[in-house]
Amino acid sequence: IVVFRPDDSGRDRLVAYLTAHSHGRVSFEDMRRFLEAKLPGYMVPSIFVVLDALPLTPNGKIDRRALPVPSRSQTGLEADFIPARTPLEEVLAAIWAKLFDLERVGVQNNFFRLGGHSLLAVQLIGRIRGAFKMELPLRTLFESPTIEELARAMIQRETAPGQTEKLAQLIKRVQGMSAKEVRKALQKKS
Repeated sequence: IVVFRPDDSGRDRLVAYLTAHSHGRVSFEDMRRFLEAKLPGYMVPSIFVVLDALPLTPNGKIDRRALPVPSRSQTGLEADFIPARTPLEEVLAAIWAKLFDLERVGVQNNFFRLGGHSLLAVQLIGRIRGAFKMELPLRTLFESPTIEELARAMIQRETAPGQTEKLAQLIKRVQGMSAKEVRKALQKKS
């Protein structure tokens, strides 16, 4: 059964609850790949929870309220972590980490596997617009659901070569400054 519900941190996730036969072992990654070949990315669960048996109501239907709260650790996020390699990827990773309330996000982590959905996609596009003054269509995230793919898509859309990376470097520099240092730098400019 697949349901949309909060995990242990309160973030809404698409969660798959399943039982497994003892004679076969399928990895969550294999299940994700299979589902990604059949469904759009936003419909693939971000968390898989294996149960001995699905809870049932007295009528024999699945008792959705009795399903356990999933854990963020069940996303498989730490597997194959690849850190940001460019300032643009670093800024995007910071935006994603804040959006998902995570300590870190790798450049190949998929937005939808992290629990992203259409409302979070709109928020992400808005934060990118605010930081980079760039209009990205929402479909860009659906077509480029990882940080490294999204960074490439943003570079392809820039009006002047190199401007996105330069802006990312500036954003990183300002993020590393105290409020007092920012005021002082702004006073020097005027």
